[in-house]
Amino acid sequence: MSNAEKDIDSVFFIKIFLVYLCITAVTLLCLLLFFKNFSWVDLSPQAITDIPESLMLYDKNDELAVTANGGQNRIFIKLDDLPEHVKMAFVAAEDARFYEHNGIDIKRIFGAALSDIKAGYFKEGGSTITQQLIKNSHLTGTKKLSRKLQEALLACQLESRYTKDEILEMYLNYIYFGNGAYGIEAAAQTYFSKSASELSVAQAAALAGVIKSPANYSPSAEPENCLARRNPVLELMYRYGFIDFEAYDSAAKEALAVTPAPALNCDYVFITDEVLKSASEILNISIDRLLTGGYKIYTSLDISVAEKTQELLNNNELFPGDGVQCAVIVMETQTGAISCIFGGRQYETRMGFNRATMAMRSPGSTIKPLIVYAPALESRIITAATVLKDEKKVFNGYSPNNFKDRYYGNVTVRDALVKSLNVPAVEIFERMGVERGKRFAQEAGIAFDRFDNNLSLALGGFTKGVSPLMLASAYQCLGNGGVKNEAYYINRITDSEGRTVYSRPQSDGKRVFSAETAYIIGDILKDAANKYGSPFAKLKKQNISAKTGTASYRDKGNSDIWVASYNCEYTVVVWQGYDNTDPEHCLASSATGSKYPSVIAASIFDSIYADGRAEPFAQRPAGIKEITLDKDALYDGSLELATELTPDKSRISELFISGTEPTEYSSYYSVPKACEINAAVSGGIFCEITCRCS
Repeated sequence: MSNAEKDIDSVFFIKIFLVYLCITAVTLLCLLLFFKNFSWVDLSPQAITDIPESLMLYDKNDELAVTANGGQNRIFIKLDDLPEHVKMAFVAAEDARFYEHNGIDIKRIFGAALSDIKAGYFKEGGSTITQQLIKNSHLTGTKKLSRKLQEALLACQLESRYTKDEILEMYLNYIYFGNGAYGIEAAAQTYFSKSASELSVAQAAALAGVIKSPANYSPSAEPENCLARRNPVLELMYRYGFIDFEAYDSAAKEALAVTPAPALNCDYVFITDEVLKSASEILNISIDRLLTGGYKIYTSLDISVAEKTQELLNNNELFPGDGVQCAVIVMETQTGAISCIFGGRQYETRMGFNRATMAMRSPGSTIKPLIVYAPALESRIITAATVLKDEKKVFNGYSPNNFKDRYYGNVTVRDALVKSLNVPAVEIFERMGVERGKRFAQEAGIAFDRFDNNLSLALGGFTKGVSPLMLASAYQCLGNGGVKNEAYYINRITDSEGRTVYSRPQSDGKRVFSAETAYIIGDILKDAANKYGSPFAKLKKQNISAKTGTASYRDKGNSDIWVASYNCEYTVVVWQGYDNTDPEHCLASSATGSKYPSVIAASIFDSIYADGRAEPFAQRPAGIKEITLDKDALYDGSLELATELTPDKSRISELFISGTEPTEYSSYYSVPKACEINAAVSGGIFCEITCRCS
């Protein structure tokens, strides 16, 4: 080749190089201009795996009671727990070659591109299940070329890190199904009230059809559209060999049968709040984390008791006026487990004011057994038969009044407590000492202000008061033989992986009163519950003990009315009153603890024992003696044993802690002493009789 020819070839190659260089530059410039305002996204598996999962609360029988969340109702389920037809319904509907491609289905892309060209806009997505997962977790839904390129790139990266089954599990737990349900498990419970592991072929196909457009294909909101979408999914499942013809034919004929789960029941919202607070403290995590972390909390909630209580609180006839509020605690006596808790008649604000745990109110006479009678019995200062003078008295400048200013003269301790007399209670409290009474009450769970140091405490005269939960916990102690168990809501907690992260520790409780003291107080309060006109009187087989309380308000009426009631199985405390008591907002004088609150508590017990079963009274401790006394001598102020000569009407039985019973026999009734009679006779007629008794 000549030099001239070589020069021509060199020039040609230079020109070709320059042309390609220009094309490359122009291409790069175009790409730069196209993507100049676009930020590429890195793959972040945590955006898929660390997704919010709903909190699930179970009742005492481990039945699901409440699902709560921080905005997304999502319940994780493992792929292995799903039937094959559930998995294949989604593969058939969304990505038939899911198990064959590497994240991008080229054949599907070309089909979608052809459809888009014909339509003149981005009509078809052509996305695989992997791409859909990437789009929903990493990208926006805008159909732009830049987004599609990122989607494809990230899908390939995801497929290189995870197996197909892992990706399908992520997808089924991530995707949105409408009606607030994220993931297949939440969707199954939302639309069909069952776990995804229990879905039929037809139900699986219906849910697989929903995700194309949750608003248009919702089983509950658009049932006709849902069916129209479901049956083609069934056809695809049959065409691809995921189900046989018999299964297809049967599923196609199956009715949609949507059975939506009930909304959050107002019967459980107060206890739900308390469970969340308690779990947050136990696990030392925020409530927001609880609501999104996929935890399962197994609680002490008794649904039947909660529903009955809510029904009672909805009955205006059980309240002494408009605007009167209420708090109710139902607790298992032997354990301290909270069966239900109501902090008001209506639930107003999430984590708002709960009167059952936060309201501090005057307990009235409900405090007497806890601060006066049980401590004095325990200290051997009194017995149930100790006689006191019920009359107007002044105690170091303090002059208590009985209800309606009625006084009964000589009364026993049992009489004084059953009739809720104020003067005898203050007399015992003074004799025992304020600090001793407070010490026992504190051990039982009652809190005191630093200014609570006077005799009026015996009648509920607190600076701040007590909460219904405090009172219920203290009465639980009396009902449990003097042993206090801390009130609780939670039995155990598991995390999103099913691992147990908390189990309530077993505890024997703390002894506050002896079994003998608790038994005698319970026996006296059983008399109080069964007295004439009491709503509890019809429940004698259930052996309920009860103490009412009424706090007056400036001679205008009453501020607080209570009942604390219990047997060996349940403790029920009910409070009623106005949130802010003033002359225009106080209860009538006729509204007392023995009326409205007692009717509610008795009705709760009645519903618990609707089957007629009896609850035995506490087993009598060995240290208790039942002694027959001379009643006439007793009310004359002499504690003496009855004799053979004591008439039946004058015999009375009473319980004593061993060592405190009387030993002297009554002389009230006795055999006449021997007499020597001398008679003088005159004229056959007795004219003088002399009697001399030895």
